[in-house]
Amino acid sequence: MKKYYLLLLIIVLSSCSNNDSEPNDTKAQESLKGRWNWVKSTRELSDIVLTPTSQNRTIVLEFSGNSYKTYENGKLLYNRKFSVVKKPSVYGGEKNMFVIEGLYSLTSKPSQFAPTYINSFEIIGDKLYIREEAPHNGIIEEYDRVK
Repeated sequence: MKKYYLLLLIIVLSSCSNNDSEPNDTKAQESLKGRWNWVKSTRELSDIVLTPTSQNRTIVLEFSGNSYKTYENGKLLYNRKFSVVKKPSVYGGEKNMFVIEGLYSLTSKPSQFAPTYINSFEIIGDKLYIREEAPHNGIIEEYDRVK
């Protein structure tokens, strides 16, 4: 009899849906499609500006469907899956946020999977601005679309 209760419990739990998950913003995700060259990185409330020349390196981001690749000096560093959702920003208002798969939390359990909303972004013309959603860091990266 216990086996039947366990089977019933498994069926009930597996049929539950999570209504808290946000739908992907496919239009915003599609707007990222293509390659983007790193122009500069700045930190809020700081005069320090990092550029490809000052750092002696190039960074290219490539978005295709739900694939997100990062190249440094022409070498592939990361190839991850991603999606975009609209969430409240720590800087106010709702912003498009990257949800990047395969990131791990910095807890005592290193294997704990934690796809977190770490960066918001905005596209203005042919410029991509990525902002770290951590008010103590305030790092803003700027990229140009490769034509």
